[in-house]
Amino acid sequence: MTPDELITISIESGSDNLFEDIGFTPEEAASLKIKSDLALKLRQHLEEQRLDSDEITQFFGSNAIKIEDIIEGELDRFTIEELVALLLHIGLQVKVEISPLV
Repeated sequence: MTPDELITISIESGSDNLFEDIGFTPEEAASLKIKSDLALKLRQHLEEQRLDSDEITQFFGSNAIKIEDIIEGELDRFTIEELVALLLHIGLQVKVEISPLV
């Protein structure tokens, strides 16, 4: 390609759910987004607390390995219920918001 050639890039607006935008069904996308949001809050809280691996192990005990997996984005092994339980364990409240589809 020479410098004189133009590159055309098409940009499309997406929804508020990346998972739906990349081809998951609306039901799958909603579940994946919930899991992702829960894991993100857990990760953010741990980063804010500046916990190292030893402190995570001490605080979470046998769940410490799970926490490391979540931090690394390995969410396929976790249910929404497990993520909620971990958030409650660290003192965070989980609320559910339901609204009409747009």
